[in-house]
Amino acid sequence: MLVNVTIADNFGLVALHNLGRMSVRNSIVAGNVEIRDEGPNRIANCRNGAGGVFRARGMLLGQDGYGCAADLPIDDASTFTQILGPLTEQPGAPALHPLLEGSPAIDAGIGSCSATDQRKVPRPQDGNGDGVAVCDLGAYERQP
Repeated sequence: MLVNVTIADNFGLVALHNLGRMSVRNSIVAGNVEIRDEGPNRIANCRNGAGGVFRARGMLLGQDGYGCAADLPIDDASTFTQILGPLTEQPGAPALHPLLEGSPAIDAGIGSCSATDQRKVPRPQDGNGDGVAVCDLGAYERQP
């Protein structure tokens, strides 16, 4: 199970390729591109192989799908204009994509989440200022 992960802006093969059973929760998978020798590059966020069982809850998923379904589908063109900021390095943490102000990923988590984000910031926080602390989707928890 993948929980509170961000897989974005990668190039190469498919970001998630499921050939068995895969569960993804409170995560973002978008803006990934498959590099192809035999033709044009294409969006490749998730591929559910033959016999694969894919389950997602609280997941922002870019548009290609290929047998993967998410409860929060998005247009990949909006990934870095409405959802995620550019890859950023912060002291003491691996590089990450922060959530943009107003991102639909803020306070959109379902159920429980990891105790801290990628930077070790406690979760959940009230990132949208509505008075209720709910976990954000992805590896980053937006602070008020």
